[in-house]
Amino acid sequence: MVVFLRNKGFLCNCLAVANEAHGTSYTGGEKVVFGSDEHYHQEQKGGVKKRVTDTHLVVDVQEESRQERLHFECQSQNDKRMPSRMAEYGVLIALENHLLEGDMCNMELPRSTVLYLTGTRKTPKELIVHIMKPGGQLRYKIPTLRKVQWICALAC
Repeated sequence: MVVFLRNKGFLCNCLAVANEAHGTSYTGGEKVVFGSDEHYHQEQKGGVKKRVTDTHLVVDVQEESRQERLHFECQSQNDKRMPSRMAEYGVLIALENHLLEGDMCNMELPRSTVLYLTGTRKTPKELIVHIMKPGGQLRYKIPTLRKVQWICALAC
């Protein structure tokens, strides 16, 4: 498990990494707070399962009067289960922050990123989760950054 010093510099660094991974244009002047890293869901057998994400941030986007959620996971090596884990974490974050409007439930998946502490040529550039639904499919793309890429994002 990677432990980060959670301070203002860390939050600005996360915004720089998000800019690199997602093509966003955060300035560092946004209000950013830590979201919950502990998520719970009911299992079919009746138990409650706890999942812990590495970092979950909430960014106030002033010009749009809304909030965006960022989710970062750090990995020391490639794990074939990462796409399903990231989908699970993303859905848990979205469910915890959904909005009900009449008969409609609005959920927004976070801007998730996997940060690889090491990387090889086999390290994927992105993870893709295909979600099949009646009448079509959804494609959830999760960018990944190797250590060299996210260190460059911090230095720039």
